[in-house]
Amino acid sequence: MKAAGMVAFQLVHMNSMANAEHWETYVILGRAGEICLNDCPARLFQAGDQVIILALAHGTLEEATQVKQRVIYVNDDNKILHIGINIATDSDLIKAKNKKRKSK
Repeated sequence: MKAAGMVAFQLVHMNSMANAEHWETYVILGRAGEICLNDCPARLFQAGDQVIILALAHGTLEEATQVKQRVIYVNDDNKILHIGINIATDSDLIKAKNKKRKSK
């Protein structure tokens, strides 16, 4: 959570690489290095599954260009191997605005 900049109760999407299951939930603090799913998703995801966790936030297109997306790569023991940073470009903002105009 800390490496990804996530906070308790933040909305996240969980995606299993093992079975393509997708679940929307929220973050609860737990033990360091552990991803624990409670209630319904506990039946959809198995221990050892590789998952992609997408943390969400709301904002304007302009605010989105200021986001520094963190991509955390971990090993099978959830130890951090690498942290990548992706930054939106001005051309991404222009594309998003043009797409928004076309959809109206």
